[in-house]
Amino acid sequence: LRSLGESDQDNREIVCEVAANLLYDMLPERIDLRIGKKRKVVAFVGPSGSGKTTAVAKIAAGFVKRRRRRNDYQEGEIAIISTDTQRVGALAQARAYADLIGVPLEDAHDAADLERALAKHAGARLILIDTAGIGPHEVKQREQLRGLLDTAAVDEVQVVLDGRTGYDHMLDVLEVCDGEQPRRLLLSKMDEAMHPGAALSAAIAGS
Repeated sequence: LRSLGESDQDNREIVCEVAANLLYDMLPERIDLRIGKKRKVVAFVGPSGSGKTTAVAKIAAGFVKRRRRRNDYQEGEIAIISTDTQRVGALAQARAYADLIGVPLEDAHDAADLERALAKHAGARLILIDTAGIGPHEVKQREQLRGLLDTAAVDEVQVVLDGRTGYDHMLDVLEVCDGEQPRRLLLSKMDEAMHPGAALSAAIAGS
């Protein structure tokens, strides 16, 4: 902003434009989730209540809607696996979404269940794994999550963060979810966020 002349510094429109461009330069590049020739396994991780299950359902619905327009579409191209065995009603919610979308859903309580579910849908082109909520201080759950991610050989991890969350907590969650797999940030509930600056800062810090 020091590059602005004194007259421009009093112009709110110009200041906002320059500030926005600075943020765009610092933010990581947006990467769309795509289906290729090889099966892709994507895990959704994050705190309880961050919107993981809803995000999985919306993404699955979007892919199904687009894929059904193609002549080569086959049922079972997209599948959902839920490993959330802790939250009350989590599996019922995921199954209701899956039934509504028209995609198969499997539940996995441990690594062995997960392996069986993946083998059952070996022909799927996209598998979305909805995981149990995890917090920064839950060491045991963190180890279990990493074990599941390794078992599934996930291609990508989507860290789902509630846009209303404080900046420090966002950073703590990103640190917990840091692993060997490529990590993406998926921000939910941004329409309810009164102060979106925390989400922008977390995206910049986590890139």
